[in-house]
Amino acid sequence: MSLTVIVATTGRTTLADAVRTTAGRLPVERFLIVPAERPIDPEVAARADVQVLAPVAGLFAAWNAAVAEVTTSHAMFVNDDDRLDGPPLASDVLDADRPVNLPFRRAGGPVRRSVSVSIGSAIVRPVDLLHANRAGNINSFLWPRSVLDRVGRFVTTYRSCGDIEWLLRFVALEVPVRWLDTPTYVQGRGPERLSAWVGNGPTIAEERTRLAGVVTAELGPRSATSLLFGAWAAAHRLRAARDAVIGRSGRGRGTGDDDGTGEGQSRTTSLR
Repeated sequence: MSLTVIVATTGRTTLADAVRTTAGRLPVERFLIVPAERPIDPEVAARADVQVLAPVAGLFAAWNAAVAEVTTSHAMFVNDDDRLDGPPLASDVLDADRPVNLPFRRAGGPVRRSVSVSIGSAIVRPVDLLHANRAGNINSFLWPRSVLDRVGRFVTTYRSCGDIEWLLRFVALEVPVRWLDTPTYVQGRGPERLSAWVGNGPTIAEERTRLAGVVTAELGPRSATSLLFGAWAAAHRLRAARDAVIGRSGRGRGTGDDDGTGEGQSRTTSLR
């Protein structure tokens, strides 16, 4: 079993730490780096285990381009301002058919609990996609190539929620997951993220409404999961409307992050 790590980057200096901490904790054979508009750290580009692909605009288009280059048994998506922490992962835990999932936390915070793990479920429950946790975060998984092929390409018409739409398709397959205790995936939540609410609120609200429609079409309007997704999308629409009113009144602008926890973020560029 072998692993390729895909990193779409805007050229942030944190890329070097993301590569270093991942290489030190996972059995990585190759890093595929997909740059946006800015050049990447030359020390990262010079690593023997790094291949830099042609620049691609848009996170999900970049991921599609990188997945097409994967020749290993597994792949993982790592953001360029994130890192891994804790003891390393043994290569023999990789499974040909089951994704491997790592604990997840945000920098400075505790490990996020998930419904799927808490109830001992072998599969990811849709409710976990409503909040940032290990089961609902695409970066927390080491994906078998066979699963990537079954789920298919990322939809590039999404700007910030294409990973959630992709995970919805994965959840529908009911593929068993292997939950591990270490290492931990640490989300940096730095600037220039597409999931930052400031500057992206209307787009995020629109895309989450679109996702709620996908869930309703799949599960029916009376499904508990559909109702939860509908409420989740409605909350973001109300938040975007509130911020628009505040902006027009000249009293400032709303801040926050992708799941409503109130952690303000700065404006973004083309990649998360």
